[in-house]
Amino acid sequence: MSDKKQTKDKTNRQAVFALDPVAAKAMEDMQKDEKSAGARYDESHLGVILEALRKDDTTRQQRMAFSVQPNQARNNAGSLYRQKVGLTPDYLLKRIAGPQGDDLVNQILQARSNIMASFGRPRTSRFAIGYEFQELRDPDKDRSEEEVEQEQERLDKMKEVLWNCGYAGLDEDWHPNLSQFLKMITRDGLTFGRFAVEFIYTKNANGVDKLHSFRAVDAGTIYAIIPSQKRDKTRRKQALALLQQIENKKFDIAEYDKDEYKWVQVVEGNPVQVFTEKELVVYNLYPTTNVDYNGYPLSPIDQALNAISTHINITLHNKLYFEHGRASRGMLIFKSDDLDEGSIQKIRLQFHQSINSVENSWRMPVFAVGQEDDVSWQSIDIAGRDKEFQFLSEDTARVILGAFQISPDELPGYAHLSKGSNSQSLSESDNEYQLTAARDVGLRPLMYDIQDFFNSHVFGKFDESLSKTHQMVLAGLEDDSPEKEATRLQQDMAIHMTYDDILEAVEKETIGDELGGSFPLNEAWQQSIAPYLTVGQILEHFFKVKGASKDPRFNYYRDQYWLQYQQILIDKANAAVQMQMQMMQPPAPPEGQPQEGDESDSDESESESTQKREKVFNYQVLDKSEANTHNTLSNMIIKRHSQVVDRRMEEFKRRSQMAIEAMMNTVKGKKED
Repeated sequence: MSDKKQTKDKTNRQAVFALDPVAAKAMEDMQKDEKSAGARYDESHLGVILEALRKDDTTRQQRMAFSVQPNQARNNAGSLYRQKVGLTPDYLLKRIAGPQGDDLVNQILQARSNIMASFGRPRTSRFAIGYEFQELRDPDKDRSEEEVEQEQERLDKMKEVLWNCGYAGLDEDWHPNLSQFLKMITRDGLTFGRFAVEFIYTKNANGVDKLHSFRAVDAGTIYAIIPSQKRDKTRRKQALALLQQIENKKFDIAEYDKDEYKWVQVVEGNPVQVFTEKELVVYNLYPTTNVDYNGYPLSPIDQALNAISTHINITLHNKLYFEHGRASRGMLIFKSDDLDEGSIQKIRLQFHQSINSVENSWRMPVFAVGQEDDVSWQSIDIAGRDKEFQFLSEDTARVILGAFQISPDELPGYAHLSKGSNSQSLSESDNEYQLTAARDVGLRPLMYDIQDFFNSHVFGKFDESLSKTHQMVLAGLEDDSPEKEATRLQQDMAIHMTYDDILEAVEKETIGDELGGSFPLNEAWQQSIAPYLTVGQILEHFFKVKGASKDPRFNYYRDQYWLQYQQILIDKANAAVQMQMQMMQPPAPPEGQPQEGDESDSDESESESTQKREKVFNYQVLDKSEANTHNTLSNMIIKRHSQVVDRRMEEFKRRSQMAIEAMMNTVKGKKED
């Protein structure tokens, strides 16, 4: 008994850990080799896994963690595809997002699909919404004009290919463009949490597969195929036989046994087609790590399923309320001794025929009763519940909008949900910031997901070399209008921009450094910093004039105080030269021989010599204080400037007062005349 129990436990452990047939085969081979060598170890599959990790951990490429529910995978081992468990079935998702489903969900899907469809056209200007190609490498890299022209031709061709969703010649009734393609995959992505795209290939001249076109596939019919195992080969053969019967053609069963098929299309519970990973790509917009979901995404409808059910019930309640035409719910009470069961049934039938349906909404039933009898109406509606009903309806709508990460202001007729129930302010601010925030959390991530899908699965299949240097971007969502751009440039220009920056912002050719394209346009910088730089330094740094900072022609400052100071130094030098020349000249001969005892001549001669000594002393002192001359002269200049300004202001006030008095006298004289 114990041996059977151990065998059963061992079998269960093997069923749990042997989901991957490749890993199971490798572990069985390893067990056989080590048993032949006489090795002793844990014979469970977990022990084999740990032993394999210990021996060759550096070359391991197989994930060891489970991404699906192991027990669920074991239960679905006989099925062709992996079942969707723990989530809303796809047929219910289709019903909710269909004409018989929830009207709010349909409006959300339509709004998001329309805005994404606007990105499906080539962008014609920087103000337009559309798709374009952005260069990934350094744009300053030197390339010949011929290379640039050839690359631009390839980009223009790729724009046309994407716009047509491939090349012409595909046998189909309807040829969608990229805008319609984006609308379809956006609706599928928001409904099912994933979208599916089929890639159609053709043979080139060398016999190699070349991508011809791509088309959207109903994501609600695409499921992941369970890897082939020995115990479900019989079921797989039956499924393949069914596929061959439906498609009226044979499949390569050997290729299928090699697990080259990854996806299966299931319509009404029947598998109708299989695809390889190369032929079909399923992209999850809302991926999760929850193994209970079996690898399927958690869609917004799954997140708000309770709120959607409540919203559908509220809509149905209102619909029935008006369809039946009853003003209120209640009961009709008859007080009479002559009524029997048959009479009550007749009254009930007549009453229903009189007031039910829309046509009878305003009909008044009439009853004839005796003097001692009485007929009354007893309402069973609870009074004062209208506000609670409105709150429930609006709160449910907010939950649904929050699950889809969309603002009520983006949907016509739902803008009132941005405010609290039964509240309206007298003056409300601009809600542009609310729309921007809603786009950041809802629309922008969706746009980036679809953009990543094109760059990783579509662009490279059409032109692999071009996809390494460029990427497709959906642009124009956050770009300003021409008026806003002009206002923003005027504001930024006075802070940090140069003229070349402005030209680049408006997508025009720059003028270059030689014409002042890199010179800052900030007036505050020009007034506060530029005066401390010589003209040569400015020319060499901003205008790229080599050696300008050392050129004596440009060795000056564009500052009025510096020019005034230079003029003072020149005047000082001229005065010193004149004084030196005067001292070098011989003294003038006396007109007459001075007499002894002549005190006037002696005093005059002594006074002249004293004046000469004072002048020499003053210039010596001036030369010694040359280091402090700059500050002193600057203060003198500033003081002089203030005096001049004050004097001119006083003169202006005086003349203004005289002009006013003259005007008053003229007016007074005219009045007297």
